[in-house]
Amino acid sequence: MKLLFSLITLIFLFVNIVYSESLLSLKAFQYDVVGCNKQHSSGDSQGSFSGGGSFGSPEENKRLGSIDGGGVLPGSESSFESLCDNGELVSETYIRLDTCIVSTGETYSIDFDNGTIKKTSAAQCGEEGIVQWYKPFECNNDCLSSPYMYTIIEMDDIEIPKETYVEIQYHGECNNNGWKQNFDYIKFTPLNQCFANGLSSSFSLNCNTTMLELTQSDKFNCLVYKDLIYTDILNDCTGPAEKYINVCNK
Repeated sequence: MKLLFSLITLIFLFVNIVYSESLLSLKAFQYDVVGCNKQHSSGDSQGSFSGGGSFGSPEENKRLGSIDGGGVLPGSESSFESLCDNGELVSETYIRLDTCIVSTGETYSIDFDNGTIKKTSAAQCGEEGIVQWYKPFECNNDCLSSPYMYTIIEMDDIEIPKETYVEIQYHGECNNNGWKQNFDYIKFTPLNQCFANGLSSSFSLNCNTTMLELTQSDKFNCLVYKDLIYTDILNDCTGPAEKYINVCNK
């Protein structure tokens, strides 16, 4: 009886440890069209920003956000902090600390060291590479991508809202539920929202159970599309280590 009680206590403690695990949250926000365009204009003599192009009219910019034009103009007289505090969420990624992340065009690991977030990018995880340091809750905006912010959260804080496209990397056995205990990262992107893609274009996502629809526009309203790309939603279990699940979460 004492042995049974000890085993139950051990299991209870283990569950608590698992669910109190600290994670990293990476939030990306609506691109700072106004602020980055000002930097782009003032820096013309020193070369153009990547993704340069014509700056959209105010009416086009108002359509960023909801496809029906309900979004707000990002970057209007805003500080870096307000871009993240009040900005429209483009994506959120939950990342396990000290785990190999193989994302699109990038391999990296992230650790939390003495109150500072350390990101190491390399050709392969485990190798020495480029190290970048970030402060938690600090808004970063280099105009090369959307403003973003890292925070430290607990496992219980994970929330995946409806009307999102979800991408999961996990390790271990290939099965439908294995990722819940063994995920490396979980990323979600809202559906049917118009997001600026640099200074000259925008995009939005939609999906069903089998297909992802990517709308790309050379305008800021996502209504006049340049490309409409359909991709099968596939789960990849072929890798020896990292495995992937993609879900249309409606």
